Amino acid sequence: MSAKISTRQIAAAVLELLDLGRSLATVAESVAYYLIEQRRSKDIDGLLRDLLSLRAERGQVEATASSAFALEPAVRAQLEKLLTEQYPGNPSIAINQVNDPAAIGGVRVDAPDVQLDLTIAHRLQQLTLAPSA
Repeated sequence: MSAKISTRQIAAAVLELLDLGRSLATVAESVAYYLIEQRRSKDIDGLLRDLLSLRAERGQVEATASSAFALEPAVRAQLEKLLTEQYPGNPSIAINQVNDPAAIGGVRVDAPDVQLDLTIAHRLQQLTLAPSA
């Protein structure tokens, strides 16, 4: 019986294959096949986190900004500044914007090792969970 390969090892292999010029579609298909064959489809979230983390270590930070409305240029600039401070020395920071009407307002940022939720929906949830006086 072989030892279980960690999601970080799989992520490293994915990046190596992409560096060698393999197409993203081919690599994604191979990884999906492996995860299904090994009954590890539940590991996909961890694998994606490891991919983002390894890319950040290489100087390629990718963040997702979820908000109910398009980000204003000033807000986007603030997010870029925040991420630049969080990942000093990384030359490449990409912010992918996702429209999430459930956020109501504000923004949620997800990046490797950084989660910041400043949405109105999150604040309302905190108010409903707060103990009453």
